[in-house]
Formats: sequence, structure tokens, C-alpha cells
Amino acid sequence: MFSIFPDILFLRDAGIGLMRVVAGLYLIYIGYTFWNERAALARERFPIIGHMPEWLSTIAAFLNVAIGVLLVVGAWTQLAALLGAIVAIKSILFAKKYEKIIPFPRSTNILLLSILLALIFTGAGALAFDWPL
Repeated sequence: MFSIFPDILFLRDAGIGLMRVVAGLYLIYIGYTFWNERAALARERFPIIGHMPEWLSTIAAFLNVAIGVLLVVGAWTQLAALLGAIVAIKSILFAKKYEKIIPFPRSTNILLLSILLALIFTGAGALAFDWPL
């Protein structure tokens, strides 16, 4: 394989690990926003479920933070990336309708989705509990 900088190819796992941490921090921030906007979430009308009770928005915030923490530490990375991809798809679909609640624009959520899909296929990267032995 041709590479412009062949001497730094040993850092491939570090790059994957960096993407994992960044995606985890984004999901933690989404959960933090859901936590801060619990009252606004309770006032909105959502498809299928109607008005979301405040306790359900608290659970949604907790789940986003939990998925983000799993990605940051690198535990169950592929499952966490799959669940995070579902969150990113939901954010892409509803970004325009719920601008006050979803903290990132659609383009940022598309980038988050692409990172999470890459993590599903590549694994955890460096400094993770999922590191294959």
C-alpha cells in the first residue's frame, strides 16, 4: 500500500481511539442537553408517543450519557456505537423540527453517524477495554 507518511501507520489505532472518544463526548453533550431541556421536551409533541413525560426525558438523557461514557472508556464499543448511530439517525431526522432540543445541526449529526458507523466496523482502537488480546 502506498502511503505518503509510511512511518506513522503504527498510529492507526490511536486515530480510531481518538474518533471513539470524540463521538462519546458528543453523545455525552447530547445527553446533557436533554437533561437541561427536560421541561422543553415535556412540552413538545413527538410522533407516536405524543407528549413525553419528564421522567422519560430523564431516562433518554441518562441513556445518551451512558452510551457516551461507554464510548469514551472503550467498553462494549461496537454495541455502544450501534446505539449511538440510532441516536445520530434520530437527530438527523428531527434536527429541523426540534431545533431547541437537538444541540447540533444536521451536518454535525451526519459526521457523528459516519464516525459511529466506522467504529462498528473497525472496533475500539487504542486505550480501550475492548482491545483484542
